[in-house]
Amino acid sequence: MKITIPQFRWTVMALLLSGFLWAQPYDWQWAKAGGGDNRLVGEGSYYDDYNYCEEIVGLKTDTENNTFFLTHIAFGNTAFDGTEITTFNSNNFGNSNRQNILIGKMDCQGSLLWHKVFGGGGSVGDISRSIGIDAENNVYAGMTVWNNGSQPGTPEYAWVEPPHFSDDYVMGTPTEDDSNDTSAENKTLALIKYNSNGVFQWLRMPQQNPQKLNQYRGSMDLGIYVEADGTIHWMVGLLAGSHFDGQLMVPEGAPAYRYYVVKYDTEGNYLGSVPAPFEVQYISNKKTCFTYDPNNNRYYFANWRLQQSDSASIIDGIERSNGYVLCFNTEGEVQWIKEGNYIWSVRIGAIKTDGNSNLYITGLGQASLAPSDPLLLSKFGDYVFTQQMGIGNMSAAFLMKLDSEGTLLWGTNPTLGGDESALDIALNGNEVAIATGMVNNTWGNYEITDHPANYHTDPVVARFDAETGTCLGLHLILGPAGYREGLTAITTDNNGNYVVGGYMRAYLFANGPNAHPVVGLLSKPNLSIGTDFFIARLAKSVCETVSVEEFDTADMVVYPNPTTGIVSFQTDKILTAYEIYGLWGQLVQKGRLWGSDPSLSMENLSAGTYIIKLHTDQGTVITRQVIKR
Repeated sequence: MKITIPQFRWTVMALLLSGFLWAQPYDWQWAKAGGGDNRLVGEGSYYDDYNYCEEIVGLKTDTENNTFFLTHIAFGNTAFDGTEITTFNSNNFGNSNRQNILIGKMDCQGSLLWHKVFGGGGSVGDISRSIGIDAENNVYAGMTVWNNGSQPGTPEYAWVEPPHFSDDYVMGTPTEDDSNDTSAENKTLALIKYNSNGVFQWLRMPQQNPQKLNQYRGSMDLGIYVEADGTIHWMVGLLAGSHFDGQLMVPEGAPAYRYYVVKYDTEGNYLGSVPAPFEVQYISNKKTCFTYDPNNNRYYFANWRLQQSDSASIIDGIERSNGYVLCFNTEGEVQWIKEGNYIWSVRIGAIKTDGNSNLYITGLGQASLAPSDPLLLSKFGDYVFTQQMGIGNMSAAFLMKLDSEGTLLWGTNPTLGGDESALDIALNGNEVAIATGMVNNTWGNYEITDHPANYHTDPVVARFDAETGTCLGLHLILGPAGYREGLTAITTDNNGNYVVGGYMRAYLFANGPNAHPVVGLLSKPNLSIGTDFFIARLAKSVCETVSVEEFDTADMVVYPNPTTGIVSFQTDKILTAYEIYGLWGQLVQKGRLWGSDPSLSMENLSAGTYIIKLHTDQGTVITRQVIKR
């Protein structure tokens, strides 16, 4: 029997809110959006996998259940959830569609704690592939920035804002005569660290002084992985020269780019490099994925091609024309490779390892071009995408699990094509989840139904049993007809809840009578321009401020419970004050308590489940759950 998720009936979810807290299923808790008015390169009417729009690129949750987010951001009335964001890009040099980079930190209720903006007004745009955090909740990011500076002979573009690393460092201006300019102000590759409070720690720009301003100054940030102790593994692409303070020499010759994993310690000291065992003329950094497994000291790198004109990789002397995942060790030696069987068969969106060194891979898979011909079945490694996936649309998201030696353990994809990649993976105890988008589809025993005509994909979290690959649920964010929205990032907190991010073109969580009963409508101010990024929380428990650990063993009678108004407490403790939190952790009422049999009124609160925190004269806190009828 399939479990249907009716998209226009949030009422079912609303009724669940009156149940007991610890039996709650996952539901959407809050959502926040942000962005600027101007359109970025990738913000056409149809989302693609190779140009960045205003979308969440990365999410990391720290030990205190705060979440760091990474996004690209446009200028013009730029804000996030009502907080104004100052950017350094502009319309100078005709660059209204070029982006800056934004890193922010928010608490588990979605409040922005601090943010940093990186980049300038250059003609290429500033790009970051990923962020990482360590056990001390420091945050790290690699990026490329572009410094156009002053442009002689073009008065209308006489000045373009140089790259800023927030207010902590601003690059200088290249000389106006750029014919022989080899200054450090032309560098593009950067690695930066902030502590948990947003205090700048250090910046490294290890690239050799480039040749000159208007020549391609080539460096590629292809992603970072940060270990618990702050050791950084950074995948970069470099042109010939002496880089990393003369410690990494890149030879001349073809291909023009050479690729390395470079290592830094948590203080920003260079630790060495590993040459990547592949050659490719040029890589678009959005067509790559990179991670490291500290348990077996192996690196994983993925790349895919969109068309024949894209550069193919050479690995072990063989041209790899299709999408692939490569495993290599810390000596740069190939351990194994898995690839698609033709150029369009697969786009790899994310790779992640678990504590047993198993590997999870997700992305967009292509069904057979001719399901009746077994010779044309589309494959990735040993996994064959199901033929039925090609009905209606030839592509759909997928998820597969491999062991440390690359052996396929399981793979899965939905019944129908939806042409929406899965772009991130989160491991959550015994389950694994992906960030994707779907429209009217079935995955295992779960269905998304009732999308009317002219609908495009809406954001979806798909959850699976990590051992078997069985689908455990599809969690939809309902959007309007005619607009395409999706998820691009996902992470988990310490209590098994999810935080997701993506892009939106209109509004989310439905509208009018179909609006989500908890989140409400999340709207984009200007429907005619590009996308905005958004972040949402999919949870089965409240924020950590009222987590399950706070339920102590103090003797207490709470009555009546459920209640229609007044709640009383019988205990040998002396109670002095209280706070009442809603199911999703928001403070809704507080006050003082007096007497040997104190009570409080919940008459003004809506029906539902609440958490009451009771303070004693000994400085302890007793937490109890109460249902209001």
